Amino acid sequence: MLLQRLGNVAVLGLCNPAQSVGIGHRAVHGGYQISEWASRQMFTASTIGPKLRELYARAVSEQCDASQADKLEKGTFAAGCFWGVELKFQRIPGVISTQVGYTGGQLDYPTYNDVMTGSTGHAESLMVHFNPKLVSFEELSRVFFESHDPTTPHRQGNDIGSQYRSAIFYHTEEQRRVAESVRDRVDDEIRQLKKSEETRHVVTSIVPFVQWWPAEDYHQQYLEKGGQSAEKGNTETVRCYG
Repeated sequence: MLLQRLGNVAVLGLCNPAQSVGIGHRAVHGGYQISEWASRQMFTASTIGPKLRELYARAVSEQCDASQADKLEKGTFAAGCFWGVELKFQRIPGVISTQVGYTGGQLDYPTYNDVMTGSTGHAESLMVHFNPKLVSFEELSRVFFESHDPTTPHRQGNDIGSQYRSAIFYHTEEQRRVAESVRDRVDDEIRQLKKSEETRHVVTSIVPFVQWWPAEDYHQQYLEKGGQSAEKGNTETVRCYG
């Protein structure tokens, strides 16, 4: 066990795949889950400000990253409404943890309401920690492209706005290379399928990962909480609104 002190708050951390952690994101929403391999919730939103939340999340992430560095890698994807995207990735064998949030924007500590204005530059996104011995980043990228329409800029179905754009935020140069390769192959496949129709092409952006802001607890594992199975290997249709 790890004892971290941030300000006047004591944080007890456990990097364990079987456990989860939450800290207060907003007083209205309660704690948010950081990952399946961190410690149990130790305090609530009413006692913690935004800066302390960031420090706590960073401390837990760094400690768990250090202990799991030889096993886990990160991947960050944006493919429209993050509820459905998360459930699809939860079901993938080798994906250890998932968290929805906001990235790619300018505003610090964005809320869901901020992002929904479309003015902050953030995309609704999913961060996963995965075991590359069980599933490769290439395989995850393929699932990403199969999970949404990558040819519609700033739109997925009825969800319209830059916050619903298609993007891969790469963490390493190797991820960039793999993502671009998969994107190009998918683009070729789509062009072949659509060759007799109006020309369409993949508009997915592949950009460096910069800053991550976890979404409110209400959004974490939303569809699983609503009763849809997150069991590994499950192939049931994902119903985005439960």
